[in-house]
Amino acid sequence: VTSVTSVKSESTAPAPPPAATNARGPNSRNVDAAPDALLAAFDRRDAEANDGDSTGVASPGVVRLALADVAGLNGADAAAVGAAFRDVFESFAVRAKLRREKLGEFARKFDASVAKLASAGATLVPPVEVPPMSQPQSDAISGVFDSTVGTSAGAPDFMTAAEFASLLSAAGLVDDDSCADAVEVTFCRCVGGKPRGDADFASFVTALAAVAGERRLTFFQVAAPVVDAAMRARAERGKEKEAGKKTGDGADAAEPEAEKAEPEAAKHEKAEAAQTAAPPLTEEERAVWAQEFKSRDESKSGFVDVERVSFALAKLRLLEDVDVALAGAELEASVKIVDPAASGALDLDAFIAVGCAIRALKLGGAAPSAKPVPVQREYVFDDAHPFAAKFRSLADADGEMDGDSYRALLERAGLLSSGGDGSSSDGSSDGSSDGSRLTDAGARVVFARAKARHPGDGRRVPYRIFLGALSLSAGHLGMSFAEVVERIMATEP
Repeated sequence: VTSVTSVKSESTAPAPPPAATNARGPNSRNVDAAPDALLAAFDRRDAEANDGDSTGVASPGVVRLALADVAGLNGADAAAVGAAFRDVFESFAVRAKLRREKLGEFARKFDASVAKLASAGATLVPPVEVPPMSQPQSDAISGVFDSTVGTSAGAPDFMTAAEFASLLSAAGLVDDDSCADAVEVTFCRCVGGKPRGDADFASFVTALAAVAGERRLTFFQVAAPVVDAAMRARAERGKEKEAGKKTGDGADAAEPEAEKAEPEAAKHEKAEAAQTAAPPLTEEERAVWAQEFKSRDESKSGFVDVERVSFALAKLRLLEDVDVALAGAELEASVKIVDPAASGALDLDAFIAVGCAIRALKLGGAAPSAKPVPVQREYVFDDAHPFAAKFRSLADADGEMDGDSYRALLERAGLLSSGGDGSSSDGSSDGSSDGSRLTDAGARVVFARAKARHPGDGRRVPYRIFLGALSLSAGHLGMSFAEVVERIMATEP
């Protein structure tokens, strides 16, 4: 995902393009005939919404996009345009759809209504300028985009209008139908001309700036509640997953303890048995896994080191929804099986074998992962916060941290055990079987899962992803984010 800074020039335009009034000008044969550009946009959006088939009728969303494609939504502020669209569309709609042959008449009346509202004072409002941001602030905005997109099967890396509206509603920025109509208009203005009418990251930032302009707010006055809403939604999804996986008996609660007490040889046998018992990979799954492996093989040698293997497994979501300690132990045991010489690198067949073992662990009903705890927004938006300064003191020259440094930090904070028995590096034990400490293998899984949410190809993560890793670590440890921060702030470099 592109950073906010890199899309600033695109997202801070003083205003959307001027209304294309000449698209409906005197060259039309009669007053109700739609111009060619609008008809073409209608047909394109109609086909797009119906798997390539033109139906000759369109829903409100399709018509809005067609108008946006010819800059036809820019005659007044978004609220006025939204109100005019709703009123005029309802007067023309048959079964909630507009017929193609009525498009010209609809557009003429819509334009007249918008012009009347604009003359009454509802003039076009430009987006606010996106201010310079610190890296954590930029990362937080891209994190909202990353965590929100995904409901569109055809374009999982783009944000739909419904996702954008839901996000703003959760942030308290949509409180009635007129606000909802305005949001629809704002979104369409920002995605006009784009396939499917979905937003890439740059369009998402532009839409936030446009909403801020319409509400006479600053960019951060819109962005901050949106970040909070995304975090709440993520926490709620985690609770729902956890509730759905609870069986109600005490057997599952004992599984992590049994796993820790299991001899190493038994773990190896279990990994081999799991691969045999799990359903075989489909050809499509194998192809996806192979592609992910190749993307990690930067040297084109046919081998990938174990850390990058964990990154690939996390990207494939094989490390999700499994207790991080169990996933870490299974990963270590499986690697020992396929790499008995401990070379530290795996080929594609070995990678697939390890992946199948982890997949079997998930399918076998292993204990679920703890859920990330909420991260308060002061850690994200306050670049002068002491914890942000602490991270900078620990990060490299590019402001990033690798997995080794992350685990070393947890160990200094007393949050990481040196082995699988719950003991710390000084030999003491405080009962990590109940989650008071992370195992080293578990911390590797945490870092890999966090790294999967960062678009970079290297081994390091920026501050935002570091916060995400700590959030997941805190969930596993049964601590609040503030408690983990306090332990880390007390450490020495």
